[in-house]
Amino acid sequence: MSGDALVFTLARLGPPALSSAEHFRLLPRDLLPDGAASAAESSSATPDAGGFAGRVLGDLGSGGGLGGGSNGVLKLPQAFGAVYLGQSFAGLITAANCSDGAITAVGIKVELSTERGRAALLYDSTSQPLPKLEAGQRHDFTVKHDVKELGAHSLVCSATYVTRDGERRVQGQAFSFTAANPLVVRTKQRTVGDAVLLEASLENATRAPMLLDAITFFPSAPWATERIGGGGAATLPPPSTAAGGGADAEAGPLSAYIAALPLIPEGGSSAFLFRLTRPPSGVLGPTGAASGAGAARAAAAAVALLGDPPAGPLGRMEIKWRGPMGEVARLQTQQISLPPQPTREASLALARLPPRAVLGEPFSAVLRAALVDELAPRAAVEVRLQLRALSAGQLALPALALSNERDGRLYATLPPAELFVDSC
Repeated sequence: MSGDALVFTLARLGPPALSSAEHFRLLPRDLLPDGAASAAESSSATPDAGGFAGRVLGDLGSGGGLGGGSNGVLKLPQAFGAVYLGQSFAGLITAANCSDGAITAVGIKVELSTERGRAALLYDSTSQPLPKLEAGQRHDFTVKHDVKELGAHSLVCSATYVTRDGERRVQGQAFSFTAANPLVVRTKQRTVGDAVLLEASLENATRAPMLLDAITFFPSAPWATERIGGGGAATLPPPSTAAGGGADAEAGPLSAYIAALPLIPEGGSSAFLFRLTRPPSGVLGPTGAASGAGAARAAAAAVALLGDPPAGPLGRMEIKWRGPMGEVARLQTQQISLPPQPTREASLALARLPPRAVLGEPFSAVLRAALVDELAPRAAVEVRLQLRALSAGQLALPALALSNERDGRLYATLPPAELFVDSC
């Protein structure tokens, strides 16, 4: 026996499509009102003079082509087709003995590898090999895999068997396909107060319309999320059965239901809006300075002035959709993060301090925090601290600092300032 005895073939198991041999054929009178259509039918002597509904029923009974060409017959795909990320790839593999003699102990293994080098074992019969495969006989089996990576994929079929001469052979064959991106996801983030608004735009990159099943955002800790806008829903709206006036009633319940479906046509897009919030954190006052209400006001004013939103991961978005024949696909985006904010320079100065103070009596110190080279309104803020001297003499106020309450980043420091305190 010379050459390879086994030959592998791969056929993709895709969803069927409607078999439409002819287009729907309408007569001019089909577009007329019922009364006018009846008069036209009675005056017509053509063999297909019946109404459109009657001609379609005749098609179903006789297999003719009087009314329409769609007869409900499904056909299997004739081409391999496009493979998209998030789909379940299913294939029928045939191992045929193309030699002139029988082979025995046939063990088959199928692996799928990607551009990143990751391999997944889809089929393995080496532990229980086929006892015998006669000449011309074939062995069929199916494989299935959820496509989770973009780019080139290689399906490698390998087999071990024993020829009729008692020779043990190892043989392999590979099939390649490329997984494309079905959706183009674009996101925008904007910080509004303590919340983050996330806008996600989904563009259909496939060659067929897709029906959205669910759009879910899984936030990272400590964020909480809610969807506040956008098309599509996890639960589709039920058909309206209410009778009466209005646009929906005029269009009919079926038309209104179809119009409400979250359908993205080929090349179309749909947008969604999420609001992310997180629990408020404690306020950190200036280090080594006054405490209490004045320090809290100082820290809050500094945060309002600097306004740096926290950077880091926000979460992932999961998208589920269906194809034209109801096939289900699921895609999860990469981690969506807030971009790091540019460093903002700030200054901290002692705006006003009395030259002398009296022991035991309160006095005020005014701090001024400002953004460097910032000319916008409210680019600076003044904070008044209420202090009380506890000893007399030439004293120095503690050092003050301006920092971010969220991540502890230090913006500016103020060296100690001296003050004379009278004993009476």
